[in-house]
Amino acid sequence: MWIAFGVATLIMLAGMLDIPESYYEAARIDGAGFLQQTRYITLPLLRNILLFLFVTGFVAAIQQIELPLVMTAGGPLESTMTPNLYIFSQFKDPTPYATSFSLTAALLLFCVLGTISALVFRLVRSDKAVDG
Repeated sequence: MWIAFGVATLIMLAGMLDIPESYYEAARIDGAGFLQQTRYITLPLLRNILLFLFVTGFVAAIQQIELPLVMTAGGPLESTMTPNLYIFSQFKDPTPYATSFSLTAALLLFCVLGTISALVFRLVRSDKAVDG
């Protein structure tokens, strides 16, 4: 959980520093409080960054291989088997057709991750960032 926390924090900080201070100043003049500024200024302007972090975090979690491999090698009864660990273990299996199973699983993982990413982008309706 803590592996990508530092990078995500830096990306969020860069996104927050990119928001012009004049937006917050105008909101304070109009009488907006902290929660209103967060809801109506910060979150809408960070939507693309949050979307990027969500998609990359999801893909990174699905493609995790090194921690389950080193710690449990798939775990008891394959309880910690991730898709990439399955692909890896099938690829190095010496039985016939094991390589084709791993290649099929890799293609299926590619299609699933692409579909999920496309759905997330479509549901959020991400727009290009416009500097104001």
